[in-house]
Amino acid sequence: MPHPIVEEFAKYATLTTNSGYEMSAAGRPDIVAAIAIHCTDIQKLIASKPAFFTAFDYGWAAKPENYAHPVEAQLQFGLLLVISEIIPTHADYPRLGNICIRTLPSRHINMEAVVRGPNKYIVVATAMIRMMQAWAVTMRHVGDIGRAAPEDTPVICIANFLGGQDLEKAVRTNWPAVTPYLDYLVDTCIAYRLGEVPERTFALAENPDASLLHATQFLFVGEMFFICHELIHVLKHIEAPKERSDDEEVEADHWAASLFIIFQSQLARWYAANGKEHLAAQPTVQAAVYAGPAIFFTVMHTLLFIERLTVAAQDDAATKLEVLNREFKLNGARLFAYEKALQRFKLDKQGPIYQAALQQLDVIAVACRMRLIERYALPAQVSLDQNLFRGFPES
Repeated sequence: MPHPIVEEFAKYATLTTNSGYEMSAAGRPDIVAAIAIHCTDIQKLIASKPAFFTAFDYGWAAKPENYAHPVEAQLQFGLLLVISEIIPTHADYPRLGNICIRTLPSRHINMEAVVRGPNKYIVVATAMIRMMQAWAVTMRHVGDIGRAAPEDTPVICIANFLGGQDLEKAVRTNWPAVTPYLDYLVDTCIAYRLGEVPERTFALAENPDASLLHATQFLFVGEMFFICHELIHVLKHIEAPKERSDDEEVEADHWAASLFIIFQSQLARWYAANGKEHLAAQPTVQAAVYAGPAIFFTVMHTLLFIERLTVAAQDDAATKLEVLNREFKLNGARLFAYEKALQRFKLDKQGPIYQAALQQLDVIAVACRMRLIERYALPAQVSLDQNLFRGFPES
């Protein structure tokens, strides 16, 4: 029987769920097995940190019946990995109990912090998860195309730990092969914004290999930055109105950086100590504090760009575009502010890694813009040579 914290959320979810946006059917053998793996990790984590888990009862988190999907269990593990490292003298320590990750069948691409009595929920809309999966699928398949390109193909990307050089080679040398995957990503964005259920054209699990492993870690690290961001809202903005201010969003990113430092170090150690060295060695894990926020900001940037394009022809376009332009500007400000956070936490010497992560992900973002211009015959010019991220302007 599910724990009361799960049952309480179920009451809330019945008021906000969108039919047709559910994740994979519960009870499938592969779903059950995946949940069990994450629950085993949570059991081990609880046993390894008795002081924290005596102060806060998270025993329910290690029980499979409390999860509807493996994403919930994996992100709950990631959350506990972070908060169990926070020292008892920290001002927010008393509020670290009863924090529960939930997925919500919804067409809205967002995450939010919800409080119901003593229980605190970080809610991940299924549309957000599907969007992230679409990014991972696109990057994985386009990267495979790039790895088959001539090695001497000239590229702008200065690094390849997120596959940026492979992505760039694919876009430059085999555009016809790349476009079906860009269409898949773009159409997924558009479908959710129109309130439709997108068609799932390409699978993440085709031909499991090293690039699949990279894609699954991409998803985990990217989603965990969302979780850390919302955790700051839970801890610091709990009394604030539902509509967060721009300052609160920037503050959440700032302190999420400190949590992500913990996440990166603890995740790599956990993998290494539990027979998962191949995961600990993944570049996305090794550079999580830079890759996670880069994934977040680039995905949101691309989503907002596509949405601005799709609403331009609607009757109420002016009002919607005003809101979207504000969000677009805020996302850019947050992207820049995160670099300042890295400086605040003495990671400024590694700032180029963050910029390199942004540049690699920007290959897909720019390619999506190129494809939209091509598809809709728009009067604009976009190219990797002109538009690929080259770093922040000197201040």
